[in-house]
Amino acid sequence: MGNLHSTPFPLEAAHVIGALTSSTSSLYSQQLAAGVVSDTIRSASRNRRDLHVSKTIEGSCLCGASGFTATADIQFAIQCYCRDCQHISGGAKLPQIAVSSRDFALSGNAKVYTKTSDTGNTVKLMFCADCGSPLCKSTSKMRDKVFLCAGSLETDLVSEPFQKVFEDCRRIWDT
Repeated sequence: MGNLHSTPFPLEAAHVIGALTSSTSSLYSQQLAAGVVSDTIRSASRNRRDLHVSKTIEGSCLCGASGFTATADIQFAIQCYCRDCQHISGGAKLPQIAVSSRDFALSGNAKVYTKTSDTGNTVKLMFCADCGSPLCKSTSKMRDKVFLCAGSLETDLVSEPFQKVFEDCRRIWDT
């Protein structure tokens, strides 16, 4: 069960945020144990030369009350099909951009929703307290990264293809 924090997310705490969500499916646990997930992330990192790197990355919510700034290079980009990301996005997948948490800051009236995945990782979703738009997420598994929700970015920073993860959780209606 998750936990909703009702106080705004402090900017100082943004520096300790990690990234990459864990799926609530047992299949994720099997993939993690088999090294499939790590191999996909390593592959995405190797393909970094395909990314357009920006010195300052900005994003915001639908209403403009909350946002973020990252002054770090893009490490990799993924499209995650896990059930957690489906719930976050309200769709079949959640496109995300990984950056270092060290050079990341939230602004405005953001809230944090925290849950424990079936693998025991702590997953945090940062979203606008006013309109509910997802901004970014983190995980205890990768504490040095934060994953920016690509839909919240102010500019297109990454060209296709995003690395696809947890495609085995892909919904049948997503063609």
